[in-house]
Amino acid sequence: MNPVEVLPLDFSEAAQAKWTKRDNLLKQLESGVKSWDKLSAAEEQLLEDCPETKENIWDILGGGDGWTVMGGPRDVKASSSLANQGNVSYKAKNAYDLNYRNVWVEGVPGQGIGEYLEYSFPQYGPRITNILIVNGYVKSTAAYQNNSRAKKLKMYVKGKPYAILNLRDEIATQVFEVEPIGTNYPENHNGEDGVMWPIRFEIMEVYPGAKYEDVVITEIYFDGLDVLCLANGTMITMADGTKTPIEEIREGDAVRTWNENTKNYENAEVKGLACAMHHKLVKYVMESGNEIVATADHPFLLEQSEWTSSNPEASSLYKGFGHVVQLEVGGRLRATTGVEVVKAIEPFTSYQKTYTITKLTNGTNFIANDVITGIEDLDLD
Repeated sequence: MNPVEVLPLDFSEAAQAKWTKRDNLLKQLESGVKSWDKLSAAEEQLLEDCPETKENIWDILGGGDGWTVMGGPRDVKASSSLANQGNVSYKAKNAYDLNYRNVWVEGVPGQGIGEYLEYSFPQYGPRITNILIVNGYVKSTAAYQNNSRAKKLKMYVKGKPYAILNLRDEIATQVFEVEPIGTNYPENHNGEDGVMWPIRFEIMEVYPGAKYEDVVITEIYFDGLDVLCLANGTMITMADGTKTPIEEIREGDAVRTWNENTKNYENAEVKGLACAMHHKLVKYVMESGNEIVATADHPFLLEQSEWTSSNPEASSLYKGFGHVVQLEVGGRLRATTGVEVVKAIEPFTSYQKTYTITKLTNGTNFIANDVITGIEDLDLD
């Protein structure tokens, strides 16, 4: 299996200087020396190239509550790891810390053929559709060339061979698409996570380093489905105007959807559902007293027909939500009651069984607790 996308990475001195310049600009904005509404075109471009959501050039995703945080592995281990060099460690967990500086290095003599990284996932967690690999020691061109890199990785799912991943020899993020891996909650399940299951990446072949045989992998992380979710008990408006708890919705049910072109409500049949367990949720409290508990990247429709969420960067990764704005207190959400004004946005950290509609016969949204909310449909253009 070859990568479907290769995204080059740049950690040159010029690139690092650009991020330093961004940090200085942000300090000036925070102190009032500069004004947000008087930024030059070059300054606006700098903030776009070096987004505020990332702390620095070494930050892979900028944190947040997207799939990687919500649905990622609970643990990572390795068959071996190189011993610490002073204060620098090469442990397995470095390969899933979302940081380009830290790396895993296998710890056996030779080129590490047969050594592996293994990631553990909860039985009923969100499903995986993309494997993202940052191969080699990418912090500099010299470090990358001097150390060995993986050329082929054998991927195992739940102990069984799944695919051979053919890696290109580049300082880049390499994206491999896979059919959804994982298991949704079965109907009537009690909501517990279930047992853990592994994905293993075993070194089969390497690109030799100019100085060192040790094989280095900076990061393996994941993306997938089932994170645009609403908490158990959220009431969904059906085609006949009645309301049903989201956990009771089944494929074939008819629900209400909003047609942005005609500005009218229509009916649509549910063609796909998903369920997962989450613990980093957000509670939106409305001025009316209405409340919605959802994942931070779950999008809602604003009165002015823009999509919004508490984590726009994560939301915009989903097809159909290319532009999502930040949801803030005072935000006016489009609702069957007219408008729901957000009074408070509160963290909701206890584990909850969550649900979402993933596909409708028509429409890109449904009604949850009277508010228009988006669906997670991979088939959207």
